[in-house]
Amino acid sequence: MKKRNYLLAWLLFMAMAFSQKVTAQDVILFQYPTSSAQIAAAKKAGDQKTVDVYKRSDNQIKNAILKGFRNEFTFCPVYFFSSDDYEEVKNKKWDKVKFVDHNLSPVQLGNDIQNYQLANISFFPRELNKVVKDQTEIFEEEPENRFGIGIILNTPEFEPVLGKLRFTPCKIAKRGSIFTPKKRYYVFNGAASFNKKLSKFGSLSNTAQ
Repeated sequence: MKKRNYLLAWLLFMAMAFSQKVTAQDVILFQYPTSSAQIAAAKKAGDQKTVDVYKRSDNQIKNAILKGFRNEFTFCPVYFFSSDDYEEVKNKKWDKVKFVDHNLSPVQLGNDIQNYQLANISFFPRELNKVVKDQTEIFEEEPENRFGIGIILNTPEFEPVLGKLRFTPCKIAKRGSIFTPKKRYYVFNGAASFNKKLSKFGSLSNTAQ
């Protein structure tokens, strides 16, 4: 029993030792998508096969996004979190969120982190356009999906930034034969374009470490 306790204590120590401690610096916190609602519905219906499919797809998409940033993004550090943790991130409850870097290593954010922006994958943010109907000027929302999906850069309050950095087109595509569904996998394209756009139009604060 003592040996088991020593082993657990050692594993906990190693996990803490290899967890990155991030304080005030320029970073992007990137939200990867999950299918939690669909998984919950499938579980409620007793459909374990569908649960497994969603979980496998979620894991592959996450790994594809991390791989894209690992290979094609150098502008600043990027730490990733699940869409399930949206509220905790928005409310800066860092201790409640499991952040990882592009190698899946755990990351712990310090309470003093300030210079960060949020990013997620979604449709182009809705915008209001002025139109004239019945000789009256009114504002109407543009269709949300007119540009397809892309990387949305947001403020710490999860509001899309203005200007050219607001939206960068990206793709999440499935590869492999439809006849061997278990061998199919996802690829993510967009990190390189995002890096290029940030390098051209973005800026880093003077307090970056």
